[in-house]
This record gives sequence, structure tokens and C-alpha cells, in this order.
Amino acid sequence: MVDQRLSEWALAAGSKTVRIVEPGKSGDANAIQLRYSVLAVGIDYTPISRPDSLRRTVSMTIQFTLLNPDQEIAWAKTISDSLLDSIDADALKQLEESDLPATVGIGPKKTQKWKWLEPALVTAVSAMVVYLFYSYRSN
Repeated sequence: MVDQRLSEWALAAGSKTVRIVEPGKSGDANAIQLRYSVLAVGIDYTPISRPDSLRRTVSMTIQFTLLNPDQEIAWAKTISDSLLDSIDADALKQLEESDLPATVGIGPKKTQKWKWLEPALVTAVSAMVVYLFYSYRSN
């Protein structure tokens, strides 16, 4: 439960501010502020050559801004990073958490019963083309 709340807080859209007060000083007037905004979070799945495996790409873009006590920008930076790994396609449902939208990815999610449809369709169309070619040629 704590991990879920922490993840929601970290991955939520919008800005967050952390106030840092120097030792020996008190009050918000002396606080340095670190603001960060999660600009983009995404997960993408693509099929790879190994059967029943997917390549997962997780990407994130965060913007950081450090403000001095006078509310002037002392430092600002935008960081983008992505990580790649391979996962078993059967484990996809266990990895995605519907309560955390940032964990739900975009990509091919073919169910087992429809996997045969594409090869069967290609075979049927190819057979029809061969039949039509020979039937037209015999006339």
C-alpha cells in the first residue's frame, strides 16, 4: 500500500515542490525549493524474435528546477531516460497494475485464440491466388 501511494505520488502528472531549510535557519523565507514535474511517462511493448516474448521500453521525462530563497532560479534541467528489457508475454498481466495508469503499456496484446488468424488468412489468400492463376491459364 505504501509502495502504491509512493508510486502514484512520484508518477502523477503536475509539479511537486520540496522545501529544504538550511541548518540553523527556520521558516519558509530561508527555504531552498526543489520543484520537479513529470512531463512524460510511458511503457511500450514490441514483439521480438523469441516466441512469446516482448521487448519492453520504459521512458520518463522529468524537469527539475532549484529556486533560491529569493525565488530566483538557481538551476534547471530536464532529464529524459529510457530502459529496455525483455519479458515473457504471459507475464504481462501480472506486471501491469490497473490502479497505476503509468504501468499500463501500449503495444501488441494478441490473445492466444486469435494468433492463428493471420497465418490462416495469408494461407487462404495465397491458395486462392494460385487457384485463380491456374484456372485462368487453362481457359
